[in-house]
Order: sequence, then C-alpha cells, then structure tokens
Amino acid sequence: VAHEDQLFPAPSGLDDAQAAMFWVNPATAWQLMHTFEHLQPGDWIVQNAATSAVGKLVIQFAKQLGIHTANLVRDPASGPSLQALGADLVVADNRDAANNLKEALDGRPAQLAFNAVGGSSALTLAKLLENGRTLVTYGGMDREPAPFPTRYLIFNDLRLRGFWVSQWYTQAERSAIESLHETIAALMTSASITTEVEATYTLDDWQDALRHSTKPGKKGKILFLPQTGRAS
Repeated sequence: VAHEDQLFPAPSGLDDAQAAMFWVNPATAWQLMHTFEHLQPGDWIVQNAATSAVGKLVIQFAKQLGIHTANLVRDPASGPSLQALGADLVVADNRDAANNLKEALDGRPAQLAFNAVGGSSALTLAKLLENGRTLVTYGGMDREPAPFPTRYLIFNDLRLRGFWVSQWYTQAERSAIESLHETIAALMTSASITTEVEATYTLDDWQDALRHSTKPGKKGKILFLPQTGRAS
C-alpha cells in the first residue's frame, strides 16, 4: 500500500521485467554519464566492474550516444560479450591495466571515470583521466579504501565525487524524475537496451531465489514472477 504521489507510471514501451528494474541500474548509468561532465561524441569513459549491470548499461548507452568506453574486467574472457554490447576496449583489471589502456588509447586521456570496485582499481582509473576531469565512485566491491596520491588532486586537478541513485530520487523534483524515466525508456526501447535477467522464480521458491542471488559470477538479475507470469 502506497500513496499515489510516491508512485510513478511504468514505461509502456518496456516489458514488465525491464520496467521493474529500469529505475535503478539504467537510471544509475544514465545519471553517471550526465551529471558530472558534459560528454560529447568521441569522448572516452573509463570504468571498472564493466560486467556489472551498471557497467553493461553504460556501454550500451554510450554506444548510442557516440561515446567510447574503455572497460576494466576481472575476467578477460568476458571481453567478447562486452564488445558485442558496444565496448570499444576491454582490459584485464590488474597491475598492468593502466599501462595497457594507455597504450590502447594511444595516449588519449578519458573524460570521465566510473569506479565501483575501490582499492588499486580506482587508482588505475585516476591514471587515465584527463586533467580537471571527474572520477565518480558508486560502489566498493573490494571493500578497500581507494588510494589517491595527492599529486592527482594538485597537479592533475582531478575531481572525486560519489553517486547513489536512491539519494538522487529523494532530492529530485517529480518532473525531473518523470523526464528521466521517459528519456531512458525511449532509448532502451528504440535501441533494444536491456538489463540482463539470469533467472526468474515464483514467490514460493524465494529461498532458491535468494541462494541464486548470492552466487558469484551471475550474468544478470534474479526476479520474482507471480503465478500469472507477469514480472513484479
């Protein structure tokens, strides 16, 4: 039970499964790309956790907007699947990642960086950014502090920001939220952009669903389906 002013219409162009998810990961990816820098076609985004739901959506949105992505992954075997989504570069996230990406980028710096890992991976992103640009942290999968030498702040003038879409929703005007939803839904529909679903369960199988949701290496989300077959 909820008050009407707390609810928003589901986009008619999306199926129920995508509509159930689009306000979290797609909204996060879109806001990351549009809040902190004014990106232009031909610009580069560098990100870690590229196989995450947000990472894959960044790749798909960027492809449609003419923006290039350089992607760090833990398992290089995921490269072909990300390239199929539109990724320009995919590199293993290890101690050589910064040098490998610099070589692949032919010295071109990135205009925006997204960090969902932390630790040394976040430092790799900082090394690839153009002076005066922004590194946005929206997750911390490694649960380790992100070490940023002061020289990146002083001599490179990098900006370190954080983003949490739930907080954005609490502060945004309703008109801004509805506009965001309409924009994302239209692009997802016209460009067949999706959040991957790995498996669905009925509520009766909630224990199996929870166990599945905690397994490492998932390729998509776990959803509950009511008996009617419509996503909830």
